[in-house]
Amino acid sequence: ALALDQNLEDMIPVVLQSLVDHTKREINAHVMTRGLGAAFRERMGKLFPEINFTFYNFDEVNYGEDIALLSHISVSTMDRLFLPEMLKNLDKVLYLDIDILIQGDVGELYDLNLGDNVFAGKRTRLKTWANMIRPITRATLHFAPEKAWDIRKRLHDKADLTSRTFNAGILVLNLELMRAENFTAEHMYLVEQCRMNDQDVFNIYSRDRVLEIDSEWNHVPSQDFNASPKIIHWAGPAKPWKPEYVLLKGRFEATKAKVESRL
Repeated sequence: ALALDQNLEDMIPVVLQSLVDHTKREINAHVMTRGLGAAFRERMGKLFPEINFTFYNFDEVNYGEDIALLSHISVSTMDRLFLPEMLKNLDKVLYLDIDILIQGDVGELYDLNLGDNVFAGKRTRLKTWANMIRPITRATLHFAPEKAWDIRKRLHDKADLTSRTFNAGILVLNLELMRAENFTAEHMYLVEQCRMNDQDVFNIYSRDRVLEIDSEWNHVPSQDFNASPKIIHWAGPAKPWKPEYVLLKGRFEATKAKVESRL
């Protein structure tokens, strides 16, 4: 599963090229879009006939005026909170951000036995996101004291705010369990009323029921060291498609050249 808006239209083909380059498996891609119409869907189908695409239009989905987004992400990242309800015929799905480059067979991730865990992901490296106490405090500072207190108390009652947190850019989601626990309906208020982003929602919900994956599957060049990363993830505002140099930009450009050869 992938989610994007019109600003990343030219980046998703690079992700898909890196995907097909490193697996021999059948690929069923569930793509959630905003600001992208029939021309985009037709283009993807022609570029990658080996992929089975299903597209979902989220143009009319609105999360309200209180939504809070980091400067380098768009509202489309929130749309994956609907995945358990959208993909009712699937027990699990691999979610991938668009600011990545795949260098290994992601089928290995999909094959993980999640057990009673709600997802598999990489533990957060940044101290400011080590647990949910700071993000919740930061978000609720925007509210009047009484409302901020109510939100903090409600979250304290529902979650283990001192548990580990995980980066949400690459996740294997246990859709079956999330549906059984009514994940989408029970947690959308965190986005609409509490100024939380999607990564906050996943971490609040998980209560540390997470299967930890190695950093090679979510290699952030500015944070990790892996000699042979299996997924490169340019998390944060520095992206390989921008003019400025970032680590491992050359790999992105080489894969982009493959896409251009398809064209």
